[in-house]
Amino acid sequence: MAYHWRLKDIPELRGLPESRRRRAWSEAVSRSATPRGMLLSIMAIFVAALASGGMSLWLLPALSPLWSAVPAAGLASLACDALVRAPAARRWLREHAAELERYASA
Repeated sequence: MAYHWRLKDIPELRGLPESRRRRAWSEAVSRSATPRGMLLSIMAIFVAALASGGMSLWLLPALSPLWSAVPAAGLASLACDALVRAPAARRWLREHAAELERYASA
């Protein structure tokens, strides 16, 4: 699976003008969100922060677990974006290509 880090690299948005890509991507992310996907993302972030904080207490008890929990939560959020939210948004864009054509002609 290919990961796209910039809006201009997403194949489903190539036909849109630069000014409309961000709006179309934002709409796709928000409309493709499901309760299951949101719960999965929240749980993954929570578990990553909890596991990282627990490991830091076990390995380095003199340091605050917050020093490892915050970066772990950030990395888990990036992973959820790449593995859950972006594929769902790209699927939504493919299914609603007719709406994108309307946006491109306007």
